[in-house]
Amino acid sequence: MDRTADEVLEREVSALHKITQYSYVLLIKLLKHILKTKYDNNLAGFQQNFLQPTRELLWKLKQMKFPFVIDGYLTLHIIQPLDNLRPGEMFYQVGLTTPGTLSLKFGKYELADNGQLTTTTKSARVDPEELQRAFTQDYLQELRGLATHAGHLLFRTCLVTHLENGNSEWRDTYELMNSTKMTEANTVMKL
Repeated sequence: MDRTADEVLEREVSALHKITQYSYVLLIKLLKHILKTKYDNNLAGFQQNFLQPTRELLWKLKQMKFPFVIDGYLTLHIIQPLDNLRPGEMFYQVGLTTPGTLSLKFGKYELADNGQLTTTTKSARVDPEELQRAFTQDYLQELRGLATHAGHLLFRTCLVTHLENGNSEWRDTYELMNSTKMTEANTVMKL
């Protein structure tokens, strides 16, 4: 990576750190991965098509008090940590296909053509008018009500990443969303 790319990444990491409090190490790792894999090291395209809309989304979420960190765990992923989810599992992610959007990834049952229940991973874009409610039980309950099969099983556990060790784990969604102890802004992840 050339000096210009490194300088841009350093500026962006600093800006994103101020918004999310995610560590510099984590952010630089994630941004380099996205630049290489999604933008084929095209720095101008990366800045215009991913960084700018993502930074705007994160700033908007911060203004709406979206909890980026709860009890020492990151709640919003910048890249997809898992490809396949089981029914009931979920996580939040910034949009990679549609930068500047918030995505909710979740596992669910679907009725196959042969009448059998199958497991599938879905992605739903959170409507911009719903960003304020996206991290609430009321919002998830409304989505459960829209499901055609086994909606009551949706969104039971949320994938989060521990600030100290970088390991991902599942947390009960209800407990996570009702947690009152949010991690202080000076917490730094060690990866």
